[in-house]
Amino acid sequence: MIGTTISSWVLQVARGLEDYGVEYRPLFLEAGMDPALLQDPNARYHYTRIARLFHLAVEATGDDCFGLNASRHWHPTTLHALGYAWLASHTLKEALERLERYLKIVSNAGRLNLLREDDTFLVRFVDLLPRQDGIEHPAQIDLALAVLVRMCRASRDGGFTPLRVEITHPRPTCYAEHEAYFACPVVFGAAQDQVWMDAAILEATLPTGNAELARVNDEIVTRYLAQMDRDDIVTRVKVSITDSLPSGQVTEDQIAGKLNLSRRSLQRKLQEQSTSYREVLEETRKELASQYMADQSYSISEITYLLGFSDPSNFNRAFRRWKGVSPRAWRNRKQTPPTARLRQ
Repeated sequence: MIGTTISSWVLQVARGLEDYGVEYRPLFLEAGMDPALLQDPNARYHYTRIARLFHLAVEATGDDCFGLNASRHWHPTTLHALGYAWLASHTLKEALERLERYLKIVSNAGRLNLLREDDTFLVRFVDLLPRQDGIEHPAQIDLALAVLVRMCRASRDGGFTPLRVEITHPRPTCYAEHEAYFACPVVFGAAQDQVWMDAAILEATLPTGNAELARVNDEIVTRYLAQMDRDDIVTRVKVSITDSLPSGQVTEDQIAGKLNLSRRSLQRKLQEQSTSYREVLEETRKELASQYMADQSYSISEITYLLGFSDPSNFNRAFRRWKGVSPRAWRNRKQTPPTARLRQ
């Protein structure tokens, strides 16, 4: 499975970086992510690239509690329509059940389990992708846990405190910020990432509940997920192509093999989406070319290699087809101030 996360969730990272006076676009590009996708509320980023972005963000800010602090940029639309369905729920238990049911709209790399134990509820985050040492960053789970608690507080006008928070990563130097934010005992190095909550609070009726508004937003979420399932094969092919381009191993047979599909099965699945392997390869290269060309740290010869072209002349022809000008002319135009272009 290819793990992806909705762009509106990642927007918190961009806004968080701005809090520290850090320009987020170069870090996105370094992580292999197109910052322009932040403007598309339906776009999704590759999970492993987001992990890389968190490493870069913490390094750039020097703050081990970056994830915790970035949660201040949570907004209902951070979770697409699910954020408004959450706020329209009649109880926090109902809201959490929605989050459990529809978390895939935010990320398909994990799931949320809501478990009852006597007079408490346990909200547990479960990985659906195997954790790989050195790839995930603690700030990622900090952000998820902090947003969960922030959403509960938003539903209760700030009147919410969990009973206990357990976090799998080791205790950071800024652990006091975790304790201050959650305002409850925080255990680091735990077996699971989870939050304990008072059942009475979760089952109390919220005056802001609105069944019709919740239903309408549930329908929007359902439609998005249905489209996401239809688009999944295209996303998987794009991700596999992106990872394989520098090696040059991007024939249809090679990509089909990486996806554990036969060539005919891949062709059939892409035809069902009204596209073809050639079209997906072309679109992927075009998107990556724009991304790499915008980053001045990449030379044109390096971009030629990253896009899997055998020599610069092949890249030059492809780029002219996409943009109408040569790579060098396009880059020079981007570097020239508008007023200077008017004088020319």
